[in-house]
Amino acid sequence: MPYRQEWVSRDIALQHKGVVVYHAYRDNDYEEEMENWFSLVEDGNDFDDFDHRDISLNGPILDSSTHGIIKQAIDEGILKNGMDRDDIEKAIATH
Repeated sequence: MPYRQEWVSRDIALQHKGVVVYHAYRDNDYEEEMENWFSLVEDGNDFDDFDHRDISLNGPILDSSTHGIIKQAIDEGILKNGMDRDDIEKAIATH
């Protein structure tokens, strides 16, 4: 039986203040959703993914859950729509 691979959009992990954060997938396999990695690019690839544990926040952490840290990073202006990994790494380094 023939097999066909089909590209699909990433699922939304969360939305906060207009910023959309997508799930990331190991080796772009939809069945392999990663727990700590996310993307700000819907149709991106592995090079657009970031690990939320690498984000350093300015103030005290208000909510230590994965979504809480990402939301606080959005509130502090670290994460914005469409940023790739390079943009995020620069934002974290200069924040």
